[in-house]
Amino acid sequence: LEQQAVHDSLTGLFNRRYLDETLQREVIRSIRKKSTLCLAMIDLDHFKEVNDRYGHQAGDEVLRGVGKILKASVRGSDLACRFGGEEFVLLLPDSTPSDAVRRLAQLQAQIEQLVIRVGSTDLTKQHLSIGLAASPDHAATSVALIAAADMALYRAKREGRNRIVVADAATSIGTDTTA
Repeated sequence: LEQQAVHDSLTGLFNRRYLDETLQREVIRSIRKKSTLCLAMIDLDHFKEVNDRYGHQAGDEVLRGVGKILKASVRGSDLACRFGGEEFVLLLPDSTPSDAVRRLAQLQAQIEQLVIRVGSTDLTKQHLSIGLAASPDHAATSVALIAAADMALYRAKREGRNRIVVADAATSIGTDTTA
């Protein structure tokens, strides 16, 4: 039951509930250790079109495939979660934004190579838009860290999708140090 309570049944990744419980502790830990905690908000570009054109079962297969790649690409200290719908979150403790961007670019390349077979059709070239924020640079609370990464994600989508955007320190939110 505990396994079911903290994992997404479709992808096998941790779920939003587990992220909410863990993120606050990780922010506090990173502040105490004076280390950086990166959070990447990830969205599958044009996912609605997959569901509309090929059906929800095909969409589920894409989500499972992405989940499998996310699981395989995280370090033991990282956390991969399904945030909801076609959105995912990667929590990267002790990772600088530049290291995170490098790893996220590799993830984009792996997802782009993903092939999902639907009947006689291969779904290929899935693209990701990613917003990245770091604590304490862009936010000092768990809520603010998610909000900063989400703002960067929306900027990635506005700027053409299939890209990684790092939160802007000038528009950072949550400057207090309580998580």
